[in-house]
Amino acid sequence: MSFQNLKFSIEHGIARITLNRPHEGNAFNQALADELDDVARECLMSKQVRVVILAAEGKLFSGGGDLAFMQENADHLDIAIKKLADRLHSAYAAFARMSAPVIVKVQGTAAGIGLSLSMQGDITVASDKAKFAAAYTGVGLNPDGGLTYLLPRAIGFKRAKAFILQNQIISAEQALDWGLINQVVAHDELDDTVEALAKQLAAGSVGSFAAVKQLLSRTYNETLESQMHLEGMALAENAMSANGKEGIQAFLDGRKPEFQHD
Repeated sequence: MSFQNLKFSIEHGIARITLNRPHEGNAFNQALADELDDVARECLMSKQVRVVILAAEGKLFSGGGDLAFMQENADHLDIAIKKLADRLHSAYAAFARMSAPVIVKVQGTAAGIGLSLSMQGDITVASDKAKFAAAYTGVGLNPDGGLTYLLPRAIGFKRAKAFILQNQIISAEQALDWGLINQVVAHDELDDTVEALAKQLAAGSVGSFAAVKQLLSRTYNETLESQMHLEGMALAENAMSANGKEGIQAFLDGRKPEFQHD
């Protein structure tokens, strides 16, 4: 596939998705939303993909929705925004459902739907130059991209409400302190840090990662007993898998496991 608004490749089990509208602050118009959904679905379905890196070109990770796109569609803005949101929500759901871990690399400001995108990462690593903002109330809109679902779970209900209502802008260090992201590194160390993390995860067992993601996604909807039941079912399945058997044998042999990737 050929893309105009992002870069996409899969190599050695690592899928790389890079937003590529730097002159527009990687703001989302319909074309970028469509392309992101296409590649997210490919990563969801592909057996080649063992880890995904989601990144962006330019100074901004993403400034959110493309206000120029909204102005161009002013006569039917409700329809245009709903169509845009639907494709982005489809992409975000694919990131959440896929077995492969998703690493989000935030090199600059993540705002609006760009903030929501940064939260789709199973692991989010940010430059010390990055900033985070909801931004919606500043232009008279409300959050999308699952932000009202993900943000309270990450930083707490009261803090999330104030953050959005007051249109706060926070630094990478503050985002780390709140639990919005996983790691902050010096700007010139960001690429190497994410590459090392991706290679580490790509050597792991996707079946194990998939179970972890699925179990954690259900934790707020289950009782303790039902959650433990789900854990036991997944554990039994993974123990009988080729990678589960290899992992156990490698531990007994005192060596690193060599997981299958097919």
